[in-house]
Amino acid sequence: MQGILYFALMLLAIGFAIIVFYICYLLMSVASTFKSVGKTAHDMEEKMRVITPELQNAMKESSKLVDDIYDKLKATDSVVDTVGNIGTSVHTMNQVYKIKRDRTSDEEIFQKAKPFLEGIKWSEVGTELYSNWKKDEPQEETQLAVQNEETNVVPLKQTGKEG
Repeated sequence: MQGILYFALMLLAIGFAIIVFYICYLLMSVASTFKSVGKTAHDMEEKMRVITPELQNAMKESSKLVDDIYDKLKATDSVVDTVGNIGTSVHTMNQVYKIKRDRTSDEEIFQKAKPFLEGIKWSEVGTELYSNWKKDEPQEETQLAVQNEETNVVPLKQTGKEG
């Protein structure tokens, strides 16, 4: 019986030794994992030390850009207001024109526009005379047109003997 007891104690000691070796292996594996995690954390910390100033500079630049954009948009507010005021003015002018147009007959409009049309007509004649006078080369044939009250357009042919 004593032999069985010693044999059982020996099996128990061998089992305990196996468990101790397994626990040692497990602890060495955990220690290796912690070393790897520590090294990774250290590398990450070093990279963050490099990246952090760059991120701060990027954030400062972004802040400057946002402020610049805000200032430029604020500066365009007056332009937008001016365009709005121009639109209001044009709308008001169109309304006044419509009211005046409804009150005025076509004949009255033509009579009021007649001095302007005469001015345009005589400025065209003056421009044509001036351009003909300034030309270095004589032209073969030049036509002048004068508007008459009874007829629309009366062409005048120049023969070169006029004057």
